Amino acid sequence: MATGLAEAGAEVVLHGHHDDLDETEAAMAQLGGKSRRWIADPLETFIRQSALELSFERWRDVQTVNLDAVWLLCTRIGATMVERGAGKIINVGSMVSLQGGVNRGAYSAAKHAITGITKALSNEWAGRGVQVNTVIPGYFRTGRPSPAFNDPVTQARIPVGRFGEPEDIVGSVVFLASRAADYVTGGQLIVDGGWYAR
Repeated sequence: MATGLAEAGAEVVLHGHHDDLDETEAAMAQLGGKSRRWIADPLETFIRQSALELSFERWRDVQTVNLDAVWLLCTRIGATMVERGAGKIINVGSMVSLQGGVNRGAYSAAKHAITGITKALSNEWAGRGVQVNTVIPGYFRTGRPSPAFNDPVTQARIPVGRFGEPEDIVGSVVFLASRAADYVTGGQLIVDGGWYAR
């Protein structure tokens, strides 16, 4: 998403951990893109654990990264967009924004809430020139290990017959960030090869 936006001419702030950003920053530099870094302390953001085993502390860790951070970024950056009367906010959901998943209660709750934040902020800000949407990726090969990538049943369930590659998400994000999406707000753009429709 970052390199796609950079290629389209955006100046990008990369947020994450030191070891996650080097490759992205290098790819953006090759494209002539501008970027800055905002480094965060590492926190575990995706926990597979049953609801009866999940401690409240681990629940809060997941909410801090996946929900609280989204709210803070939206409202802090959104304030300047509202003031100037123009802006695009693209939140990143997950297939568990739409489904419950198994042993992913904390993550699912956070990702469901992101779609709610998107709708609520869109209602407040659409008339002031700011569009707020959520992009919802399916199974993408991003470098993060997942048992799904070794499961032929999971791949067979995807109507296009393959997992997503990083470049498959670029067009959707660039579209939502562009003037072409000025009348698109409060929505969820699902990019999953047809998984959710199955």
